[in-house]
Amino acid sequence: MGIIIVTGGGTTEKIDEVRGISNFASGRLGSLIAQEAYESKHYSKVYYVYGKGALLPENKEINLIECSDTQSVLDTLSDLCEKEEVSAIVHSMAVSDYRIKCVSDLDRINNELANNKSLEEAIISSSYDNSTKLSSNIDNPVLLMEKTPKIISFLKEKAGNAKLVGFKLLQNVSEKELLTTAYNLLVKNNCDYVLANDGAKIKGDEHHAYLLNKNKEYRRYKSKQEIAKGIIKVLTEEL
Repeated sequence: MGIIIVTGGGTTEKIDEVRGISNFASGRLGSLIAQEAYESKHYSKVYYVYGKGALLPENKEINLIECSDTQSVLDTLSDLCEKEEVSAIVHSMAVSDYRIKCVSDLDRINNELANNKSLEEAIISSSYDNSTKLSSNIDNPVLLMEKTPKIISFLKEKAGNAKLVGFKLLQNVSEKELLTTAYNLLVKNNCDYVLANDGAKIKGDEHHAYLLNKNKEYRRYKSKQEIAKGIIKVLTEEL
């Protein structure tokens, strides 16, 4: 019996101590996958790593770990992969692509630009201290953002021989484009499978998706429940 990690929900990147930018993700699919993994009886431990406010699996014996931002998710997964013999990771979490580097406003930036600084230098040198609560009286706030680490790209390195399922979400694209983009993600990040989703075809538990493997073969699903069962079935068939 192995150990599986499932991620779900979204992350929140802090603007200051009371505000943040979040991804819209309920964690519904992740919670169903974690529950299905537990019910399959193929795993000695099931970990569910989730964002604040995400829906949780029903079974209380599933190990729950709440995370906040992208870095905390990466740190949590790294720690788990170091201390456990992980046999599978299903990374369904909607991780933020960007985080806040600093916050300024137009007047402060323009003052710095007058000193012949580049735009980035002007924003950074004029930024507010956002370690507490920023004033709500700031006019025209400007947020400078930077890319977050791509968690999926670290997982194979961290988890060794674990089977890795990645997720790709696009919006209103053709089946061909969706599958091509998903396959490119699979190759780039050394995934074993990628679930290809079109946001336009997701409504509640109705969820049309394709589970793609390294041979470009895929299985088609029409609901979150089918996806959860399908992913665990594929993974456990190989154990």
